[in-house]
Amino acid sequence: MTKILFPLLEVVDAMSVDGHFGVHRGLCPSDPPRTERLKGQPRKKILREHDAVALAGRRILSGSFSLSELPAGTFAEDPSIWTVLGAVEHVQHENNKDKVRLLKAVMNMDQVEADLLIHDDICHFQEYASQKKHAPDFSPLRYYVVDAFHVVGVATSTSVERTWHKDLDDDSFMNAVRSHSLGSWGLQSLARLAYLLLRAGRREGLRLLLEEVEKLQASPEVKAGLFAHETLAYFTLHMVHFYSVSKKLPLSEPFADFVQKCDQILDTSLYRSYYSDVLIHGKEARTGLVFPDLLPLPDLAVCFTARNRFAVLQQGGSVGIYNLQNELSKKFDPPVSADFIFPGGNNRILLKSEEKIVMYDLTARKTVDEVSVAGGVRYVVWSPNGVYVAFMSKHNVLLAGKNLEYYHSFHENIRVKSGAWDENGVFVYSTLSHVKYCLPNGDSGIIHSLANPIYIARVHKQMMYYIDREQKVGKQRLNCSEYLFKLALHKRNFNDVKLWISNGRLCGNAVIGYLKSKGFPEVALHFVEDQQTRFNLALEYGHIEEAMTAAQELDERSCWNRLGLEALRQGNQQIVEMVYQKTKNFDALSFLYLITGNIAKLRKMLKIAEMRGDVMSRFHNALMLGQVEERVKIMAEMGQVPLAALTARAHRLTEYMEKLEEQLQGNDILAHIPSKTVLLVPPVPLCRPGAGDSGNWPLLTSTKKIFEKSSFEAAAPPPMPGSEAFLDAEENPEDTEGLGGGAWGEEETALDLGADMGGGDWGGDLDLGDLGGLLPASTEPQEEERGLNLTLADSCQVKWLRKRRLPADLVAAGDFEEALGLLKRRLGLMNAEPLEPIFKQAYWATCTSLPSLPQMVSINWPLLSEGSIKSREIAPMVLFTPQVILERVKEAHKMTSAGKFNDALAAFRSALQSIPISVANDANEERQLTDMIEMCREYVTFARLQVTSKKLTPDKAARQIELNAYLTCCKLQQFHQFLTLKTAMGIAFKNENFVTAASFAKRMIQGNFGPADKHKDDVQKARQVLQICEQK
Repeated sequence: MTKILFPLLEVVDAMSVDGHFGVHRGLCPSDPPRTERLKGQPRKKILREHDAVALAGRRILSGSFSLSELPAGTFAEDPSIWTVLGAVEHVQHENNKDKVRLLKAVMNMDQVEADLLIHDDICHFQEYASQKKHAPDFSPLRYYVVDAFHVVGVATSTSVERTWHKDLDDDSFMNAVRSHSLGSWGLQSLARLAYLLLRAGRREGLRLLLEEVEKLQASPEVKAGLFAHETLAYFTLHMVHFYSVSKKLPLSEPFADFVQKCDQILDTSLYRSYYSDVLIHGKEARTGLVFPDLLPLPDLAVCFTARNRFAVLQQGGSVGIYNLQNELSKKFDPPVSADFIFPGGNNRILLKSEEKIVMYDLTARKTVDEVSVAGGVRYVVWSPNGVYVAFMSKHNVLLAGKNLEYYHSFHENIRVKSGAWDENGVFVYSTLSHVKYCLPNGDSGIIHSLANPIYIARVHKQMMYYIDREQKVGKQRLNCSEYLFKLALHKRNFNDVKLWISNGRLCGNAVIGYLKSKGFPEVALHFVEDQQTRFNLALEYGHIEEAMTAAQELDERSCWNRLGLEALRQGNQQIVEMVYQKTKNFDALSFLYLITGNIAKLRKMLKIAEMRGDVMSRFHNALMLGQVEERVKIMAEMGQVPLAALTARAHRLTEYMEKLEEQLQGNDILAHIPSKTVLLVPPVPLCRPGAGDSGNWPLLTSTKKIFEKSSFEAAAPPPMPGSEAFLDAEENPEDTEGLGGGAWGEEETALDLGADMGGGDWGGDLDLGDLGGLLPASTEPQEEERGLNLTLADSCQVKWLRKRRLPADLVAAGDFEEALGLLKRRLGLMNAEPLEPIFKQAYWATCTSLPSLPQMVSINWPLLSEGSIKSREIAPMVLFTPQVILERVKEAHKMTSAGKFNDALAAFRSALQSIPISVANDANEERQLTDMIEMCREYVTFARLQVTSKKLTPDKAARQIELNAYLTCCKLQQFHQFLTLKTAMGIAFKNENFVTAASFAKRMIQGNFGPADKHKDDVQKARQVLQICEQK
């Protein structure tokens, strides 16, 4: 009787046994059919798993065993990987004796630790194997399971599912792997381990996985089988990574969710499609990395780098450049561990590494720039002209330029589905419920809502082309008036602004609010018809003439008063004078004439006061004019003879003195006159306006030329990001000065949208009137205006924010509001008040002042940690570095050891609040900051409990015991933990709470708190306390 056993690849924890008809027919389908009569019900089918077992077994059997020599036999298989373990020949019918002989031989093999047996006749075999002479050999088998051929109703044991240990959570699974205590090792468990380690990145995950495999290989007592196979470990990790990237499955989800969406990763025969048995069973594959020989491993990503070249992210993490004939032209290792690649322009690629995107220049072989997108980039969308790029994650979108210059980023609460750039450089994107837009300068809005989600493919000429979830292609006209209006306003194309306001049907209040927020309230004056709104806008902008026109229509005293205040602020004397006259504010009018030196009109005001009979106004005007005689007359007329006489005597007015002294009846007023008197007269105006001159203060710009194109071109508006002109190397830069005039101006004025365009709903028909008078007669730039075409260079703050926008960078730039907004989105910040002094310290740490020439302001000079002011890439000085925070934590530990809990609480809180505005330069510093967050949080809780406990009065013993019990639960350093247990034990023992005191004493005795000699006396005292407590 022939028997054969086959070498094993992994630990076998389950077996299946069947006879000639069940398995051998699959091994040799060319055999003639059996002619002898079968007992029982005829078998009409063969299990699918047996077919696979047969195919796998045929590869192993070929060359070592002739099937034609085996007319009938019984086979033992591993059902998890469908591999034949052994076979035994029997001449007649299969019998239990042959099965026992085979299974005993198989179970004595080194790597067989089976506790499960699957067989169609299991009820009979279990009874036979339980006999005394066979029971010891089959004691490891705890479960006997019947297969699909068995008659229904026969009682069998419960099966054990060989799986990826779904009953263990991630931490328990990792601990079981590292401690080599995993109950069942297999490829499914290997897939779960690879999935968990990939969260640290591909390179780091592969390193950690191979370390675990090497540890298992070095431990022969652990029967890990295929789990301890380096080539299969690499293959499994690569396939997990490939499926997660290709199906866009985030690694942050639980492994159970990943398996539901990608169940093929649990296929234990998956590697057989790529590796031959000869290669995978070799020693080189087991102890080293061997690439497949049947099929190449699937590549992770591909993208075009030029018209006739494309890049491929290959299985080892390298990037290969191929031509259209699929020939490899060059290959390189990227500067970062790439999870995916995207097109980056001509001879450039974008490398995705977790949440980071790196632009790599293939020609220069260097990194151009990098940005970070929260959640990891899923889609990259370039504009048609290659100037803008949008990076989309699940809930975040970042807009950048062609060299990865940061423009704007925003967060959506609803998932972002798709997006596309239109020909104007506006990004149109869709969420689950809306179609929205965003300009590169940050302006955004909603275009319309959605009934069903769509996937935008293209936006061109106000038409949107998309695909819905029913896989139907559709197109829809978009209402782009709002974002085209904002775009024209930003570019200061005021002719287009007028056009979109007139025909765009925009919401009046929304547009007015937008114009005010962007500093263009004057533009709204040309289409708003409500006089009160026009008056408010004109005052806000400072357009006095327009405000005066609206005030005349309204004719309300409050409006005239507001207009007078604004005109006085601007120095418009004519309108101030008219307002005071309109409101009959004679006192203010007299004072206006005084300060402007208009003496002639001030004399008229004196006559008007006399005609009105206003004595006080007469006196004030006489005083401001310096007319002493008039003041003497007024006081005499009003019966103030002594004052009149005193004034006349002081000013030596002899013609009035005699008459007035007669009325004094001998009273001497000379005694009341000082010996040294000074003549007080109003100051003489140094400059008086002439007959044809205006007394108004000069203004910097003329508000009448708001729509005049040349005036705004001279002001050099800020360009849209990425809108710089591309010039040929052979062209002269000076030739571009004339690009703004000539034919471009004619095309704009000839723009026609059709006669059927309706007006906007701004409260009535819109009439902008003829703007011809506002436009200059000639659009040719004048020679003297060339000097105004200057733009300021970017400040240091703008430069470092373009490179990186972490909270520390925003605080260093003084943008506290955006820094708080970022912390609210990232950390859920609720109370920002404690961060105010920390923000100020971080901001002042980057500020220096350089004294300049006398009578000149000092020069602000920011402190930089990288680069110089003239450099393109700079970084600010960060005050709260990991080293600084670590020193503060050490000082706080010293305070805790000294018992200064109030000071320690403030120190730990300050360190904890400083961590969000710190910057980690590498993974080690990031790990330090993460550890300090946990440590500071525990110590803040500890210090708060200590401070509260110290404030309790002696009569609150129960509360004191409770708080000290809480203190022992804090995760502290060993020394502080020991002191906490010691204090809690003492308080509980003194208050006769012996059960609690005993538990603290046990922890002191059994715990590891450093050198034993250091706490020898305290531990001895704890033993005494424990002994006394147990006696109680």
